[in-house]
Amino acid sequence: MATLKKLTDMEMIFINFSSSTTTELITKTFDHYCDIKKTNSGLLMMPRTAGKWLVIFCDEINLPETDKYGTIPVITFLRQMTEQNGFYRQSDKQWVSLERIMFVGACNPPTDAGRSLLSDRFLRHAPLIFVDFPGPESLKQIYGTFNRAMLKRVPVLRNCADPLTEAMVEFYSKSQ
Repeated sequence: MATLKKLTDMEMIFINFSSSTTTELITKTFDHYCDIKKTNSGLLMMPRTAGKWLVIFCDEINLPETDKYGTIPVITFLRQMTEQNGFYRQSDKQWVSLERIMFVGACNPPTDAGRSLLSDRFLRHAPLIFVDFPGPESLKQIYGTFNRAMLKRVPVLRNCADPLTEAMVEFYSKSQ
C-alpha cells in the first residue's frame, strides 16, 4: 500500500469489508470518486481526477457472507467488473464501462473464523501473493517497538519492555 500511495498517477481508496458488505458500498464509492460520461459507445465511468487511476483497496475481501445460493454477491460484482470491465447500473439497468479503475484485495486464509472461500472464477483474475505470518525476529521488532512506546508513559515499567516483548513472542510461538 505504501508503494501504491507514492505513485503520483494513482489515487488510493480503502474499503474495509465485513460480513455485511454489499455491492451498494462499491457503487457509493464510485459515486464519491468517479464521474460518468455519456459517449458514443455508452456510459463511461472514470476517476474525477483527470489522468489518475483510482485504486480501490478492498481489505478483508473474504469477510462478506455467502447468500442462500452459496455466492458472495459483492465478490460476484467485483468479478463482473473485472471480467467485463463494467457493470449494469441499478437505477436504469444501463451498462457502465470502467476506465482507469482497478481493484486490489487483501484477506486472511478461508480457514480463519468468519472467512469465506473465494471462488476460482474470481481468483483467476487476481495474481495472488501469499505473505506468511511474521517470524520470531520480526515479531520481536514489532512488539518491541510497540511495548517501548507504550511503556514510555509509565517510567517505572520502562525497563520491562524487552522482557515483556520476549514473553509475548514466546507465548505466541507456543500457542500458534
